[in-house]
Amino acid sequence: MTRGRPPVKAVKDAIEMAKSRGLVWEVPENAGLPFDFVIFTGFCTWFINTAVRLILKTCLPRRFL
Repeated sequence: MTRGRPPVKAVKDAIEMAKSRGLVWEVPENAGLPFDFVIFTGFCTWFINTAVRLILKTCLPRRFL
């Protein structure tokens, strides 16, 4: 069950960073798998799920006075 749109831009940015770590296999967007891409290194295989989290903090003016 997902809520909202998939984080397409975040996945693309994460894949670019992951390419410096090893060989990257990009999973098709509608594959239905619980991960977005896989990183293969010489000793390990990582299954990466990218999630975008929005954290909003409210600031009241009285905190600055």
